[in-house]
Amino acid sequence: MSAVEVAFDKYAVKGAYHWTELFGPVHRRNAYTMARYGAVLAALRDGRIRSGSRVHDVGCGDAALTGLVAKKLGARVAGVDTVPLSIQLAKAEFAKRHLAGEFAL
Repeated sequence: MSAVEVAFDKYAVKGAYHWTELFGPVHRRNAYTMARYGAVLAALRDGRIRSGSRVHDVGCGDAALTGLVAKKLGARVAGVDTVPLSIQLAKAEFAKRHLAGEFAL
């Protein structure tokens, strides 16, 4: 049996699309993404994540969810991902929105 390599290129094709699905113009927002991320925020609140709490997002992608955690919960956030473009997009989106976060491969 031979190994098959699969290219992960959705961020190269779509850019930081999760940010658009959450904060873009009304016709570009995605109700499913908004509801899914809302459920994660609610679970974190129930887990007593508050302002100043430290949250690590493993597999953060473009870090849209990480941004919500920072913005809505006031948590100090850090994200890691295996895709260099994901980290670049995360840093760019955080800078654009004046959010604080640490990101690494």
